Amino acid sequence: MIRLFIKLYTFIYVSYLRIVKRNQFVLKGKIKADRFFRIELARNSTLFINGDIHLQSHVFIAVRKNAQLTIGDSCFFNRFCSIVCRDKIRIGDNCMFGESVKVYDHDHAIEPEKASRIHYTTNTGTTLSESTN
Repeated sequence: MIRLFIKLYTFIYVSYLRIVKRNQFVLKGKIKADRFFRIELARNSTLFINGDIHLQSHVFIAVRKNAQLTIGDSCFFNRFCSIVCRDKIRIGDNCMFGESVKVYDHDHAIEPEKASRIHYTTNTGTTLSESTN
């Protein structure tokens, strides 16, 4: 019974993304989920899924404002994986992520004596602020 519920949840959630976020969410395959997952797409962000992917329980994918995340075909994300993209991340085909893996393309900006909670530095050296993302 739970598998049927998860399939229904996945179908409704992916349909919602395709309809409401149609310019931001490009799925050229299918998403297979074993439990609940969450995808957040901010304004002017884009998520490309170029094939089939498999999500275990509690996978979290966030694409922040003006960012672009690309996921290749036949990728597997184990339980509690997180991907947070503030600039650009590209994951190739046939990638497997172990349990609780975290992927970020940014870090907190370091100010003298402390790390900032609202400013981030991306891998391209760009500094971003939480209020604009």
